[in-house]
Amino acid sequence: MPRKEIIISVFVASPSDVSEERDRLDAIIQEINSTHARRTGVRLESLRWERDTSPELGNKDAQTVINEQIPPCDIFIGILWHTIGSPTKRAESGTIEEFELAKRRYDEDPNSVRLMLYFKTAAPLSLAEIDPDQYKRVVNFQSRVREAGLYGEFATADDFANQVRMHLTKHVLDWQEGGEKGGQADGIEVGGVSEPSAGGDDGQATDELDEGILDLEEVFEEEMTALGAVLSRISEAMVDIAQSTDERTQQLQFLQGNGGDKKNISVQERQKIRATAKRMFKNTSSDMDKFAARLKSELPLYRQHLDRGLDAFAKAVPIYLELNEDRNEDREELKGNIGILLEAMDGMLAGMEDSRDAVRGLPKMSAALVRSRRETGKVLQEVIDITHSGKASLEGALSLLP
Repeated sequence: MPRKEIIISVFVASPSDVSEERDRLDAIIQEINSTHARRTGVRLESLRWERDTSPELGNKDAQTVINEQIPPCDIFIGILWHTIGSPTKRAESGTIEEFELAKRRYDEDPNSVRLMLYFKTAAPLSLAEIDPDQYKRVVNFQSRVREAGLYGEFATADDFANQVRMHLTKHVLDWQEGGEKGGQADGIEVGGVSEPSAGGDDGQATDELDEGILDLEEVFEEEMTALGAVLSRISEAMVDIAQSTDERTQQLQFLQGNGGDKKNISVQERQKIRATAKRMFKNTSSDMDKFAARLKSELPLYRQHLDRGLDAFAKAVPIYLELNEDRNEDREELKGNIGILLEAMDGMLAGMEDSRDAVRGLPKMSAALVRSRRETGKVLQEVIDITHSGKASLEGALSLLP
């Protein structure tokens, strides 16, 4: 039977260094459409210049052709990492020009377009990949848009997928409730869209391909339980390194106190103190290496459980909304469990950031300590980035539930 749909156009603007995220966005849009379109009557349509423009002769630069051929979008998504892109005749880069055009529409009518910006925080594989001037321009742009509103940050393509899945799902639900209530553009209403048959060209019925709410709840609960165990092990490692660092600090203070007035001690005594200090810093370096190794071993599991849990939850949200009050008690329990997990992540973040700052503040007393300080600080920052991104995704997921 024919039905009507609202088509919401999504344009993605980004330089080439985030091509993986661009591709993941297309996959997320397809996933959201397969999950929500039939129930909500809202379908997302991805627009990309490399796919939705054609060559055109004339006295026009490439960006002008893109601007003219890509219609005004309902959702603008900008993604940046360490490259701003090639300059145009009117802006620092094509990405910036596309953002400015969308921003101009927003300033004229906030209901005409939704602006979504994401900045990747991960370090590149090599410093050779970074052009200092390009990176400086990205940082300057980020500072500029910070004054205008919020933007998302992510460490990996999986982090980006989790965040943008939640954000786009929320937009779809807003449009389902109505353009004015959602506070956004109404999209384009099209008619005559045929419902897919139970078999036919699509193969199995859609219902046969979907997971049920009980399956998704089970996956989410299992993954969140596993994630809680990982958080617990990371917290234990933090307690251990904090105790070790405290012991080393006390040893150093004792050593410094016994040194007395260094002008009045013999060369032999000075050498003895120096040898003791070197052993102490070697032990500190060893402790830090073990701590970093423990964290590195947990990172793959941390990402895996977080990604799988969020994926299951995103798929469960539309079913919860469809069931309305039938699963209200379960929904409230789920929201409570997410709240507990968010509190645990907040606590771990505070401890991790304190540990990172303490590690960065260690003196450069030996080559081994300098190396350990650098590696430990790096892995701590990686855990912090994953936790911030995961926390943002969970908060986004939580906001979808009534």
